[in-house]
Amino acid sequence: GGEDGAGLRPVTLRVTPETAEDGAGRIGVQLLANSEKEISKAANLLDGAGMATRETLKLTKVVLDGFGNLVLNFSQNVDKLSGPVAIIANGAQYTRNNWYDLLQFMVIININLAVINTVPLPGLDGGYLALLLAETLRGGKKLPE
Repeated sequence: GGEDGAGLRPVTLRVTPETAEDGAGRIGVQLLANSEKEISKAANLLDGAGMATRETLKLTKVVLDGFGNLVLNFSQNVDKLSGPVAIIANGAQYTRNNWYDLLQFMVIININLAVINTVPLPGLDGGYLALLLAETLRGGKKLPE
C-alpha cells in the first residue's frame, strides 16, 4: 500500500498471552535488531585486530550519534534515558542471548563511559583536559587558582 492508505486492508491476528511470573497474561513487543547479524571468523590475529577495530569504530559512531541526538533533541529523548538498574537488567538479558551480544553490549558501555568521561566538567578527565587546553592557549601560563 501507499502512504495515503490506498491498498491497505485490515488484518486479523490471533494473540496468545505469555504467562507472567504473577500468573497474569502478558502480550507485547520485543526490541530486536532490524538486520541480520553477520558474524565472521578472522583468518589470523592481524585480520582479527582489523575486524575488531572496524567494529569498535562503527559502535563508537553509533554512540556519538546517540549522544548528539540526545543533546539536540533532549526533550524528546529524556524518557529514553536509563539508570544503572536498567543497564544491569539489559546486561542480564544479553547474558541469556549469546556471547557476541554480551561482548558487544560491554563494548558499548565502555564507549559510553569514555564519551561521558571526556565531557569538560570538573571531576571528569574532560575537565582536566579543558584546563590543560586553556593553559596551552595561554602560552603555558598556569590558570589562577
